[in-house]
Amino acid sequence: MMQRPVLARSIIAFIITAFLAIAFANTADARRFGGGSNLGNQGQSNQQATPQRQGQQSERAGNRTAGMGMGGLLAGMAAGGLLAWMFMGGAFEGFQFFDFLIIGLLAFGIYMLIRHFRQNQALAQRSVGGASSQTTRDNVIPMEQNRQQHSGFNTTQARPGSLLDSFNFSGQQNYQPPSWFEPERFLRAAKGHFHHLQKAWDDNEMTDIFDYVTPEMYQELLRVRSDLGSHNKTEVISLDAELEELGEQDNNIIAQVRFTGQIREEGMLNRFDETWVVQRDLHNPDANWLIAGIRQN
Repeated sequence: MMQRPVLARSIIAFIITAFLAIAFANTADARRFGGGSNLGNQGQSNQQATPQRQGQQSERAGNRTAGMGMGGLLAGMAAGGLLAWMFMGGAFEGFQFFDFLIIGLLAFGIYMLIRHFRQNQALAQRSVGGASSQTTRDNVIPMEQNRQQHSGFNTTQARPGSLLDSFNFSGQQNYQPPSWFEPERFLRAAKGHFHHLQKAWDDNEMTDIFDYVTPEMYQELLRVRSDLGSHNKTEVISLDAELEELGEQDNNIIAQVRFTGQIREEGMLNRFDETWVVQRDLHNPDANWLIAGIRQN
């Protein structure tokens, strides 16, 4: 039997590689709780721009989901037809083990390039979002240093772009936390909740997450989580937490907690630096702390 021409083998190898790369690239990358993006309360001066930005994000997410659905369907149909032709038409005649090995390596290489490109795009979008949030500083009222020392914990003055820009603390220049508030215990619990929520996020246990967030935040998290698919594997390697600000508004005590550390997302080790805004009803002794917003620093 005559050996298949080299050109035909090369074309077949290219087609197989392309389909494998597309299949790998369409697999959603794992992301930590919140998707590593800015969510929830982003400051008073950005309230008009936020709905439009959220609408654009939802539209992009919808387009991406739809595209992946149609792309996956078409790719599956095409790949099925291609494989049927190859197996039934003898297209694999002349192929050796190392031919398939090279095809697999090429597909994996293309997949890694596409993934690297997507990560760079995500970082660029995150930088744009962070830069836009730097303008929100209207109503930040820093806590005085002596008040911090008296209350027994350290917080920092508000930075430009703080998520607490939307909380004016009723014009208070200083803030004395309630007697029941214990910073060390609060931060320990915050770190525990970080780990717990990350596991619930991986397992897609959104009903569990509902108890830890505000209703508005929950709706945003549902949207982000739906884009990740059923498989999401992360591992928190290191975690630190610090209390940056504390205040009151509308009968709620508002805390700003900054989390930093390292997390493994889809096998890749990444550093993270993000701030959570949490709130609690002052008049309900049984109330829980609820997450109202997340910002990437």
